Amino acid sequence: MGTKIRSICVICAAAISLQAAGQKHGFDFVTSCHSGVAIQSDSSGFSSVSLGSAATNWKRLPHRILDVGPVVANHVVGVITESFRNLYVYSENDGRFLWNREVHSNFLASDGKYFYISRSDDYSGITALDPSSGRLVWSLKVPRPKTGGPYIHFLSVAGGFLYTDSYVVDLSKHAAVHIWPDGPDDPYVISIEPGDNGELLVGDSSGRISVYDKQFKLLRSLQAGEGFVTQLASVDNGFLATTYDQPSMSNQGSFVFLGADGRPQWQLPWTSDNWLDQQPFTVVGGSVLVIEPGAAKDKLRMASRRLSDGNLNWTTSDGDFFGPPVVCGSEIYVKKGDQIRTFDLQTGVEQNLNMLRVARGAKR
Repeated sequence: MGTKIRSICVICAAAISLQAAGQKHGFDFVTSCHSGVAIQSDSSGFSSVSLGSAATNWKRLPHRILDVGPVVANHVVGVITESFRNLYVYSENDGRFLWNREVHSNFLASDGKYFYISRSDDYSGITALDPSSGRLVWSLKVPRPKTGGPYIHFLSVAGGFLYTDSYVVDLSKHAAVHIWPDGPDDPYVISIEPGDNGELLVGDSSGRISVYDKQFKLLRSLQAGEGFVTQLASVDNGFLATTYDQPSMSNQGSFVFLGADGRPQWQLPWTSDNWLDQQPFTVVGGSVLVIEPGAAKDKLRMASRRLSDGNLNWTTSDGDFFGPPVVCGSEIYVKKGDQIRTFDLQTGVEQNLNMLRVARGAKR
């Protein structure tokens, strides 16, 4: 076999949702349910937006295209722009500029306490930055993957660990505790999701889901499909996964529910004239919210489906939807075009923001 080529779109991969304490991430926006405010990026710059009224609280970098972010850490917001070369940081509350730093990083992550970026000198590891000042807190060099090139292609933070497609870092120890297999014949890691009881789910480029224990010992493997597993989750009595024929910008794929025994319980083959969403679903109780192909071949829609059999609870009309949907109580927030829209969780009906604001006021 020849050299392995990781054909992941860096911009798409950098936008993979990053879980920090109390934060929920949709496509190009981050919020917490109690705040009622989202920090979102659009075609130029980024802004703070009220989820109740859609009013803009503040807007920054209006003439810049953002490469990565927004990401929130300790009440400040970071974004990377200027062709992945500069990190700009602002106050989450009022948008006040705090600092910027040359970084040369293709990702930005947070555990709520620090920002994490690529090592600017050689890309072979990570650096932790103090979000209030930009001060370097600690830096870790990790051996470069043998066949994947110098760049980390995605990063997520959960449960005190930092996960990439090449290695896993224990943030309390500032040390790499696991390196993923990286030979020319090894499928490479595409997606990672913490499961139940400390287990870790890993989706790879061969359509496989691997389940590891806390010591990264392989417990078992399941076959979700033949393509790239771009998102996965552990649910009651099974696993959910999306598989695409390409890891990014794909228009053909599948959404599958595997039982606890690894056998497919139901499956939705997807084909679209539009690019399918890379992180299309969010699990809510006994249902799953999915960004899926619409009635029109070049549009997507949001649907609620029963986990038990995949049948529809409801679906929206077609639109330019981007997942994953964010759920706060009885409301769904999701990017539709350049705007965050609000939908009712039980019916899928889009909410009139003015009426929603009045209703919230009446409840107080």
